[in-house]
Amino acid sequence: MTDHDFLASVARNWPAVLDELPAEYARRFAELVSQVRSARTSDEAADVSWELRMLARKLPRGHEVRIAASSTRYAAGAPVIDLADVAAILAGLDLLPEADDDPDAWLLAAASLSEQEVRDRGIAPERTDLIRLPAEGNDPQPRLPAFQFGPDGQPVPVVLAINQLLGAGADPWGAADWWLGENAWLDAVPADLIGHVADTVLLQAAQAVLWEE
Repeated sequence: MTDHDFLASVARNWPAVLDELPAEYARRFAELVSQVRSARTSDEAADVSWELRMLARKLPRGHEVRIAASSTRYAAGAPVIDLADVAAILAGLDLLPEADDDPDAWLLAAASLSEQEVRDRGIAPERTDLIRLPAEGNDPQPRLPAFQFGPDGQPVPVVLAINQLLGAGADPWGAADWWLGENAWLDAVPADLIGHVADTVLLQAAQAVLWEE
């Protein structure tokens, strides 16, 4: 199966595919489809299609698009992506899933600590190498995602290092999204891998974001 076959499967199942993806991945999926539709080079289209296939793994087992994503293979001498063909396949799709009232709600729903709980551990919650999500909505207090702290209650060194790379002090929502969202480079949620993979693997994944920018 080729990229064209995979994208044709996406088009056939649109917009139902957005409804069946977990909410935190649907908007990113739509953004990527928009990117591949407007790609300027075959290589660019192929790179975006690869990330789409990684996200498609979050669809239910047996889903046509997930099967197509898993079945796509590259072979020596395979034809490059035909940009005109891709544009035709994806033409007319409504690429903006219905926005939630609070697009950051899923980040706030993650396990977290209050500023006072962090202070009780002898840690300043205002540190710029910690993700500190501002107070919003009905929650009057800023929250610090719990994945940043190890079993001993102290900040995990690799998390602090990556938070600095991601500019968590200036963009805590962006840093939280990186840690708690599905990462195509890792094929997993980075926060779930803390302590289970080498720190260098997480650092390289974070650096990959900077390279893309």
